[in-house]
Amino acid sequence: MFTCHDVQVEKNGDVFVVRLGKQPALDDLTADTIRDELLGVVERPDCNYLLLDFLGVELLASAMLAKLVGLRRKMESKGQRLRLCGIGSHLRSVFARTKLDRLFDITDTEADALKVVVPQSPPVAETAI
Repeated sequence: MFTCHDVQVEKNGDVFVVRLGKQPALDDLTADTIRDELLGVVERPDCNYLLLDFLGVELLASAMLAKLVGLRRKMESKGQRLRLCGIGSHLRSVFARTKLDRLFDITDTEADALKVVVPQSPPVAETAI
């Protein structure tokens, strides 16, 4: 695990998990810094899946929403996948009002998101001899 200036990044298998809760308010002042840090992760050659965990984030400015849309576009153009999780009820209503809940894949928890992003292999059935 490593920590960038404002975010905590951990590689979990093939997924980069970025926890944004260190900054409870992702406002206009932090949007550019966080975007730059997220782009640094996305530009890594081993980044195919990115999970943004918003657990602990209470305020999300419109500038940050715009940065997330741009990040999604960039990742999609490179064939990478982006998923969001840990979005509380207040932020979820912001995503719903802006219709961004239709644009982003959102799960409740990090564990649920990891199951969807990198599905577990089905159990191998034993064969009778």
